[in-house]
Amino acid sequence: MGLFNCLKNRRAQIVLPAILLIPTILLVIYLLFETAKLSRFKIRSQFALDSAAFIELTSYSNFLNAVAYLNGAMPFRVFRENMMYPVPKEPESEYDGPSSITYYDLFYEAGAFPAMPDINSSPKENAGKWELKYVEAPTEGQEDMKEGKGRPKSWNTENPKIKEDWEYGVNKKEYVENYRYIYMDQEDHENENPEEEDNGVMAPLSFYIAAYKIIESTYESQKKTYERVTKDGEFFRKSFFYNSSSCKLSQCGKEGVRALKNYDLGLESIRLKNVDWYYRIENQNEAGYVAFKAGEPRFEKIMPLYQFSYLDRSTRSKMKKMYTGVDIREPVIPPDNYFRVNVKRYAKKLHVRAALQCTNESNNCVWPNPTPKYQVRLFP
Repeated sequence: MGLFNCLKNRRAQIVLPAILLIPTILLVIYLLFETAKLSRFKIRSQFALDSAAFIELTSYSNFLNAVAYLNGAMPFRVFRENMMYPVPKEPESEYDGPSSITYYDLFYEAGAFPAMPDINSSPKENAGKWELKYVEAPTEGQEDMKEGKGRPKSWNTENPKIKEDWEYGVNKKEYVENYRYIYMDQEDHENENPEEEDNGVMAPLSFYIAAYKIIESTYESQKKTYERVTKDGEFFRKSFFYNSSSCKLSQCGKEGVRALKNYDLGLESIRLKNVDWYYRIENQNEAGYVAFKAGEPRFEKIMPLYQFSYLDRSTRSKMKKMYTGVDIREPVIPPDNYFRVNVKRYAKKLHVRAALQCTNESNNCVWPNPTPKYQVRLFP
């Protein structure tokens, strides 16, 4: 009777449909929850792929920037800061040159290291290209190289060449003959006034060789580090795994690693196997020289003498493609949902386009004009 009266009451008629709407509202809430869960999964997985791609290519950029710095800016800075001691001209010399030069001039003008054309200038941070290069010999003949007149013109190109049987001077013979770049043996050195500055000829040569051995060691360390962190895409796979819950570690990132594997970096190095170092004994005008040869046991720890590294032809082609970006895709497995809808068949692969770029249009800032300005960019 009470129910009948309730039904007769128009105000109470809203109760029944309201009760019937409760399951619908609950279903909508579940639908929103499951949709949000899928969206969160998609965003998290995309973030994981972006992060993995950025981390992987950062290893590339770090290595290339390190090599570019070792190729040019480092030797230029080291020798400019440590070889600026003057070498006076011999009073009786008829050579039409300045009254004094520096050890820096003696080695730089022989093409012993790359540098800025103007010693007082430095590479500009905002410059797209650092003008660091070797002094070039007037001809491609061995005699010019041997007497320290510069380096082959090809050395300042993307594909430098070296004659392994040639001898390359590391100081300028013409300067040695006309300036007091005097060889002093050990006995004479011991008799010198200990308070006077040691301008002995062995000091700059030893420093030059030691500097390039350190540069070589640093390059080899950087190369091993790059090879280790990029081997089998380990960093890429682990980064994707730790930031995503869509796969097991053994399976994560396999497709992305395959895409990046085609872009391994290959570098070659210029090393001198025969080096001539000129000196002059006091009161003698003619310059003698010592030939450092890679095959001689006494020079085993010195030769061959490292100079710089450059991208091989295959890698230069890859770098042009990496400038526009590498397409990296990775499949994902969405989680199960309350409605038991099979959304896995609708799930598309994740995608990111990762680019490695420098300021040169050819995307080669390693050599020539080594400019350590590689950076990683991601595009959706």
